Amino acid sequence: MSFKISYIFVVLAVICLYVPLGAQENLRIKGFSFFKNMSYKGRLAFLHGVPVDEPAFLDAAFLEDSAYLLLQQLKRNGYLKPRVEGVFQVGDVSRYAVWENEYSIQLNADFFADYATFYLRPGVLYYYESVEVKGVTVLDEETTQRYFIPDDFWVTTKSSLVFTESNFEQRIQRLLNTLWQMGYRKAKIITKDAVFNDDTGAVAATLSIDPGPLHRIGQVVVERIDDAGAVVETETESPDALLTAEWEQFKQQALRNAAYRDGYADVEISRTVSERSLDEQGILVSDIHYRIKLNSVVVFDGVQFLGEGATKPAVLERCIEMSAGDPLNPLLASSSRRQLMGLGIFKEVKMSYVPEDGPRRKVIYDLTPASRKELDLLVGWGSYELLRGGFNWTQKNLFGRAHRYEVSGKQSFRATNLKTTYFVPRFLESEFTAYTSAEYSFREEVSFDLLERSVTTGLSRTFAESDIMFTLEYSYARKNADRAAGSDFDSDDDARVGSVLGRLSLDRRDNFLVPTSGYMLYSEVNVASELLGGSVAFQKVKFGGSFHTVLNDFVLLHLGFRSGAIFSQSNDIPFTERFFIGGENTVRGYLQGEASPLDANGDQIGAESFALLNVELEKPLLQNLSLVVFFDTVTNARDGYFESNVDSLSSAGMGFRYQTVVGPVRLEYGHNLNPRASDPDGTLHFSIGFPF
Repeated sequence: MSFKISYIFVVLAVICLYVPLGAQENLRIKGFSFFKNMSYKGRLAFLHGVPVDEPAFLDAAFLEDSAYLLLQQLKRNGYLKPRVEGVFQVGDVSRYAVWENEYSIQLNADFFADYATFYLRPGVLYYYESVEVKGVTVLDEETTQRYFIPDDFWVTTKSSLVFTESNFEQRIQRLLNTLWQMGYRKAKIITKDAVFNDDTGAVAATLSIDPGPLHRIGQVVVERIDDAGAVVETETESPDALLTAEWEQFKQQALRNAAYRDGYADVEISRTVSERSLDEQGILVSDIHYRIKLNSVVVFDGVQFLGEGATKPAVLERCIEMSAGDPLNPLLASSSRRQLMGLGIFKEVKMSYVPEDGPRRKVIYDLTPASRKELDLLVGWGSYELLRGGFNWTQKNLFGRAHRYEVSGKQSFRATNLKTTYFVPRFLESEFTAYTSAEYSFREEVSFDLLERSVTTGLSRTFAESDIMFTLEYSYARKNADRAAGSDFDSDDDARVGSVLGRLSLDRRDNFLVPTSGYMLYSEVNVASELLGGSVAFQKVKFGGSFHTVLNDFVLLHLGFRSGAIFSQSNDIPFTERFFIGGENTVRGYLQGEASPLDANGDQIGAESFALLNVELEKPLLQNLSLVVFFDTVTNARDGYFESNVDSLSSAGMGFRYQTVVGPVRLEYGHNLNPRASDPDGTLHFSIGFPF
């Protein structure tokens, strides 16, 4: 990539960051760091509903409200006795005003300023120094302390222990909720107190809790009653479970859904809880009696769309799962709403019934169209590619059929990528999305240059109820590897690949950008053949997954495993299809592709099969900063499925991660434990995004 192109992307990134910071020049906030001042200023603009790119109208109401909002924001941030000073410029005259902890009006109703500067004087930051919880024996002292004083960080600062009246109440409520979920339904606060040190900000809090008895479910009776008041069915069960709000919510929702499926949209459910006396273990057993009044079956009288804009009615109607005259099932009505949202062309879909009651009802979907054209600028960094920049252009709802068109371009110091894709949701009235794409990619690897041009068409579907995604696609590609002359490794460097790929994935992570719990699994099979238009025939299999959990003392454990193999009867595997392991997301003691088999010249030639294991322990240091210790190891086979020329490479290291809205910013060093003669001792990586 030329320096000129790289420079353009840097300039675009700086412009995108600078523009919002230079807005509203007639209003300034001072008192903290630059970025914190801008945060308070942005909060003001949001609360006032003032566009960030327009000057504010600085009348008395705006200024007084701003002072009040700033005082409240400072209190919410732990500065319980703040002061806000205002300096207002009116022509050549300056006016000064002060708002203390207790807000009072300072400006005349007809006052107006040309420029305003608010100086924030926060005072001392109040923080939890100690918390004593009395009366709770079912939770150990360390656990109850964590509700108020987190020990998630190795370095604990006042900013992570901020005390406010509201978060004190919230943390008390969370503790009570935990007791309720454990079956102590009558747990309550007896006393609470907080003693403040106004010189240091230290707060000593004490509270006393009466947990009450443990509640367990005895007998559950369910009566179904028709619209005439007659009992049509009675069920009795004795579940061996604690009586918690979660159990009750799940049980009541299951009973309601069963009635909905039969068309009883107006079902009414009531319950009575009868407490027995305490048993010999001090447990309070309760019997529950559910009365389900079914009322009459409601008939679905069709659907009406509001605000559909240019979208063709047939596209919307295909999302409806009921036909006029069917029993009205609110579950199917809600499912249809989700499918309308799944078209990707609406910002919001509201659902209502007309009339709100009665034997026949229409379902009304009020549609708020999303922006039809979007341009996103992309900026990133990787230790191998260095600066990455690009754009993604999206045009939605083409021809009024919810089709979508995307064009993306990415450029780094070592790679260029251009891609265009056309999406057709609900293809042939199915749950599948069809797509066709064309892509150009050039990349400078460590030992060769890779050039790919491809055309792909496929189908994909996400099964929301099970978090499973399935993809099936056909691809035709021209793949060229420009390798150094003199290599002793023979491979097809210029291949035409016609292939069919199937991919299945299951994602149960709590957050795909910054996972802390859950797991992800995937498998992928790619079959290439001359019968599919290519010049080579092979089968490529990949599978793997990751697992994330919280260990003791809030240490996060991340495990990742990936493996792959290529099979061919004629040994015409394209060089570009081989596996090149190494880099910031695989084995971190190496640069991209360096942890792969080598030829006699020391050039990377890739593996025909590999198995990669990543193990990480992550410990938060501060609110957004973590320390990571990791171990990466890969076993490569130059030929076949671990048949010959098998070797293993491992690295261990540590690094820091700073959490951002686009994922973690990572600075990591991997030290190679068993390097080859030409391998580095280790590699320092600076990158963005979770590694696996």
